Amino acid sequence: MKKLEEMKITKKIRKNLLNRKRTTRLAIATVVCAGVLGFSGFTMATNLFTSPHAGPQADGTSVTPVGWKVTPVGIQQKAGYFPVNAVLSPDGSAVVVPNIIHDQNGKQTVQVMDAKNGSVL
Repeated sequence: MKKLEEMKITKKIRKNLLNRKRTTRLAIATVVCAGVLGFSGFTMATNLFTSPHAGPQADGTSVTPVGWKVTPVGIQQKAGYFPVNAVLSPDGSAVVVPNIIHDQNGKQTVQVMDAKNGSVL
């Protein structure tokens, strides 16, 4: 009878130890996962706010939507909301720029700009 009681007590002790180990492992895994997720979120936020955005930059260069940095020759001139292309006239005096108007349901325009100073003609 005594041995049976000792076996029951030993089983309870083993069960408690196993539960403690599981709880400890679960706590460690939770802390590690939270740390990894926190670090990756911090890294993504840092890249979001420190990487250059697409378009003209303060130093005169431009960044394309896919991240390429380009340094244009000459001057940059705004050509509407969404300039699609630019074509130089045969005599070299004007640049024709097809454009899409912002918030106008995809309406398209063509701007004719002076090739020397960029003013709209």
